[in-house]
Amino acid sequence: MIQSMTGYGKAGLSLKTKIFWVEIRSVNSKLFDLTLHVPNGLKSLEPELRKVLPKLLERGKVDLRMGFEKEASAEGIKINKSVVKKYHAEFNKLAKELNLDGNLSISQLISLPKVFNQEDPSLSKSDISKINKAVKEAIQELLDFRKWEGKALEKDILKRIKAIEKGIKKTDAFEKRRITRLRAKLSKHINQNHSIYKIDNNRFEQEIIYYLEKLDVTEEKIRLAAHCSFFQKTAKSKVSSGKKLNFIAQEIGREINTLGSKANDAVIQKIVVEAKDDLEKIKEQLYNVL
Repeated sequence: MIQSMTGYGKAGLSLKTKIFWVEIRSVNSKLFDLTLHVPNGLKSLEPELRKVLPKLLERGKVDLRMGFEKEASAEGIKINKSVVKKYHAEFNKLAKELNLDGNLSISQLISLPKVFNQEDPSLSKSDISKINKAVKEAIQELLDFRKWEGKALEKDILKRIKAIEKGIKKTDAFEKRRITRLRAKLSKHINQNHSIYKIDNNRFEQEIIYYLEKLDVTEEKIRLAAHCSFFQKTAKSKVSSGKKLNFIAQEIGREINTLGSKANDAVIQKIVVEAKDDLEKIKEQLYNVL
């Protein structure tokens, strides 16, 4: 089962005088990189989050933010009269010094900083428990998102692996023709220069066999088929293994390159180019696999 490193989750709940919200998102990264934005009243949650999240998410650049929003209610709001009086006195004093006319309106005064105080009662144990539950919901939503996107990645990646397998099997039909053509080409070259060189036919036949063995791609195709099979088995395993799949993809690439260098056939070279193109797309997708 392939899982993506990209994910998003959110949750929220209403408390007595405020609304709690939490968001968590992740993108691809070689290691686990966590950034937490936790309000002062919830700093006690941070150690547990730093302990749990690496185990749950394993890899990726993770950003978790949480906070509170005040509910639109006048309950608990008080006007700081002493601050308003100080503002008024200071403005009147300044107006007198600068010989300015005009009075401050109440609407201007209440728009100034620290005029309103809102009571912010501490969080109860019940509130903390509800917040913990909301955080877990957001994390689970991110995990579900990763699995959902992972299914799409798995479908595309396995389709391309099967296309590589299918392409390599096609080369079987051209293998005998390739060997025959190479043998005929060498024989023609020797025959054209028979008058110049004294040829030992037995030795010549041995050299052709040796040369054709060096160009034989049977081993490469066997290894390539094995790597493709192992890749599919790993992709369908219960645990997502992005690093392991990356390594297998490198081995597949090595065999494709060797096959291409030995091919000496236009049709086989075309198949190799198509296989390389599919493999590059697979590697791009694997950067985002957990």
